[in-house]
Amino acid sequence: MATPYQFQCDYIAGCTPQIMDALLRHNLTEVPGYCEDMFCKEAEAKIREACKCPDAGVFFFAGGTICNLSLISAVLRPWQPPRSPWYRRRW
Repeated sequence: MATPYQFQCDYIAGCTPQIMDALLRHNLTEVPGYCEDMFCKEAEAKIREACKCPDAGVFFFAGGTICNLSLISAVLRPWQPPRSPWYRRRW
């Protein structure tokens, strides 16, 4: 049986080798901040293409917690608790 993903927090494990390679390649690249860099522009284009929505607004969050909070607030109603697909009732 495969090991299930762990969702205790955003910082439980390191990144994949592909992400580490990209970080090492671009570590000394100087770019403007606040989503005006070439990496964010490329990501915006890929997201719009994947969504088949060339005029979509793409916005980045600074961390996982605010991203999770924003998505949960937008998708769930106040009475709906967020649960992962692996949640099992234990009582």
